[in-house]
Amino acid sequence: MNRSYKGERFFLYDPEGDGMQYFATEYERDQAARAAINNSLEDGVWSELADQIVVGVITASAKAVNIRHKPADAIIDENGDDEDGVYWGDQERICDYELAAWHGINALLLMYEKIDPEGKLPRVDMTIDTS
Repeated sequence: MNRSYKGERFFLYDPEGDGMQYFATEYERDQAARAAINNSLEDGVWSELADQIVVGVITASAKAVNIRHKPADAIIDENGDDEDGVYWGDQERICDYELAAWHGINALLLMYEKIDPEGKLPRVDMTIDTS
């Protein structure tokens, strides 16, 4: 089970199992989803939450932006604000968050289904045709 997102592209949500789970491959995710569905049947009766099991592909995730580090010489008052009125509290950095599209070579390969079920990347032919 993988409950923390670390760049895995595929997800499964199972409300009666392990909640949100992340997977490197579609194959792993689908196997876990089949198991979750099978676990929703007990003594011949389906769970009321069986139809809430969902799977998907992550297209974007939250990313820290506008990161600001607390200046070494910042004077912080009793409320946690600096002299410019920026609240720091006990934090050494502050930032905003926004959705960022998932990208990279894995995204491109996944679009063309070039990653095998074990998650191995294919050999890429870098030969240039000069004819």
